[in-house]
Amino acid sequence: DVAKDVAHDSRGSTIVAGYGVQDFPDWIIMKRFANGTSEWNYTENLNSDVINGVAVDSGDNIIAAGQTNLYDAYVKKFYPNKTVVWSVIMNFTAAEYDIFNGIAVDSRNDVILAGADDNNWRISKLFSNGSSDWNLTVNFGGTDTAYGVAVDRHDSFIAAGTDGDNWRISKFFSNRTSDW
Repeated sequence: DVAKDVAHDSRGSTIVAGYGVQDFPDWIIMKRFANGTSEWNYTENLNSDVINGVAVDSGDNIIAAGQTNLYDAYVKKFYPNKTVVWSVIMNFTAAEYDIFNGIAVDSRNDVILAGADDNNWRISKLFSNGSSDWNLTVNFGGTDTAYGVAVDRHDSFIAAGTDGDNWRISKFFSNRTSDW
């Protein structure tokens, strides 16, 4: 099994997300109380799914992101009690490979996701209800993949990844225009 990301909620609970590697990878999310005892576990078996990132919004809802067995980007939101709120599968192009690696939540509880569609950075924003706000493709000319994203106090977002050979860090305003 592979643990890929960790987040904390306002009550001090810890959420760990990753995937199992037995016969086929499965999504695994574990929520632990502040004292470390198990609150709940969630497993989703869709044959070869991976989870790469997890975040918590201001309502302590949990949002996880990764990839399906069909190589489509996948996002799922849970209430704090692990009830599924919504799930979204995103196939950006006729590309063979779409994935989300990083996830962050802005001040409105909207979700910012960073990953790749074949050889491009893919940064997407979902409203808190799971509907798509926008998608941004960034091509640096190599085998480009975004691995992480963070949101600042102005809801600008900073994504980090590679252009195939080098690190890349880029900041974008909330309207998707590039700052640097």
